[in-house]
Amino acid sequence: MSDKESPKENKADEWRGKAFISLSKGDFHKGIEYYSKAIQLDPRDFEAYYNRALAYDNIEEHDRAIKDLNRALELDPGNVDIYWHRGHAYDNMGEYTSAIQDFTRVIEEDPSHEDVFFYRGEVYYAMEEIEQAIEDYNHSIELDDSNLKAYISRGIALADLGQLDKASQDFTSVIELDPKNSEAYYLRCLAHKVMKKDDLAEKDYHKAIELGYDVNDKL
Repeated sequence: MSDKESPKENKADEWRGKAFISLSKGDFHKGIEYYSKAIQLDPRDFEAYYNRALAYDNIEEHDRAIKDLNRALELDPGNVDIYWHRGHAYDNMGEYTSAIQDFTRVIEEDPSHEDVFFYRGEVYYAMEEIEQAIEDYNHSIELDDSNLKAYISRGIALADLGQLDKASQDFTSVIELDPKNSEAYYLRCLAHKVMKKDDLAEKDYHKAIELGYDVNDKL
C-alpha cells in the first residue's frame, strides 16, 4: 500500500496550513474559516477542532469554542489540555460549576500545575466561595512562590474576610518581588487605611500614583 496522501487529504493539509498562518498573524476570523474548510474535508480532524476552538475563544465566541472542544475531547479523550481550555471558556461564560469541574480534572492529571490552582481559585472567588479560593491560591503559591497574581488575589480575598494584616503581608510580598508594582502599593494602601495606619496608607498611596496607578478616589 502507498503512504501517499489522497487529494482530499492534501487539500485538508493546505487549509490547516493557511489557518495556522492566519492565527500566527492574529487573524482569528480567517483562521476559523480555514479550519472549517479542513473539517469539512475531514470531520475527525482533531487539530482543526482544537485550534478552531482556541480561535473562537480569542474572539470571545466561547460557546462555539466549547462545542469544538467537546468534539476534540471525543476524538482524544485523554488530552488534559482540552479540559484546561474548556475550563477557561466556561469561566468566561460565567458557567462556574463547569469551569471548576474542568480545572479539577486538570489538577487530578497534573497536581503540580500552579496556574490551574490559581484560575480555579479565581472561579471560586467569583462564586463567593472565598475560603476555597484562598486554599487554591495557597496551593498556587506553594508551587510557585513568585506568582504575583496569586499573592494579589489571595490578599484581596483575605481582606474580604477582614484579615487585613495577612492581606497587607501578601501585597508586601508582591512589592518585594516587583518593587514597581503600583497595584500592590495601592491595595496595601487600602488595607493600611482600614487598619487606621494613616501614615503608611498615605505613603503607599503616593507611591502608587508615582508608579502610574490610576487612582480614581482621593485618600
